[in-house]
Amino acid sequence: MTVAPHVQGEGLYQQIVRGLIGLEAEAAERLVVEGEGLPLLTVAAARQHLKPFLGVGQPPAFLRGWRGTVSVRMLDDLLAFCRLYADVRLVLSEEDAARWLSRPNRHLEGWSPLDLLASRVGERRVRAYLEGLLSGNYG
Repeated sequence: MTVAPHVQGEGLYQQIVRGLIGLEAEAAERLVVEGEGLPLLTVAAARQHLKPFLGVGQPPAFLRGWRGTVSVRMLDDLLAFCRLYADVRLVLSEEDAARWLSRPNRHLEGWSPLDLLASRVGERRVRAYLEGLLSGNYG
């Protein structure tokens, strides 16, 4: 029986969310559903927590323009990033994952996966491409 990539990466997703946000993933997801952000987590602190996952360089588009504390939309974006990163880490090392996420990709019309995370359409495009890669149906 083959286990779907997102199921295999669930434990890593839980760890990443806990380390990044300081909450269990289920609790963070519940805050999004209930329309609440993280008023005690500043955007500056969230950026600091993300640095190990992103490598060095320009912040990705989904982080640009964030100010103040983490809103519902920001928290939703962070959780989407955590899920994607966990799935990428199923097949790549930390260093390679940061590189893959930040580099333009010809299969994504020259956009980097991180830059596409700035929109729901882009996120779905990256997710579809990654799921194809993980299942061996894309190359």
